[in-house]
Amino acid sequence: IVLLIPTSGFGPASWWGVINMSVYQRHRSTSSVEYHYKAMTLFQEICKVAVSKAIPKTHRFTISVPMANAARSMLYNINRAEEFKEVDANKAKEYLRLAHADCIQVYHDLQCACEILPTMPGQFELLLVDLDKECTLLENKIG
Repeated sequence: IVLLIPTSGFGPASWWGVINMSVYQRHRSTSSVEYHYKAMTLFQEICKVAVSKAIPKTHRFTISVPMANAARSMLYNINRAEEFKEVDANKAKEYLRLAHADCIQVYHDLQCACEILPTMPGQFELLLVDLDKECTLLENKIG
């Protein structure tokens, strides 16, 4: 981690010092917002897959659109949970449960796509592993 700290006054003429920081392995843990970041990256990757040549045009409406919609819904519910976290904890957990259900739906959609489509074996494996990690993170966040 590199921090840039102003060494003298703020403004265009100020100099910035660099401080290198590191955290020992034993002090590292899962970030409290890792599930949110991972959901955003998963949504981006699923959208890339949805419009790529991995899914033929004849199957895009039946496979890609519902999968991308479920991924978008997962991200939507995580954002809602973040907004309700301070106000109503029960409502936030409800939205996290919905996001978890959406994550499972995307997982099943990808499994179905792997079985139906004539794609290379293992093309979606990394995405399935990331979805499995996201489901685990959401389960841990729900409690």
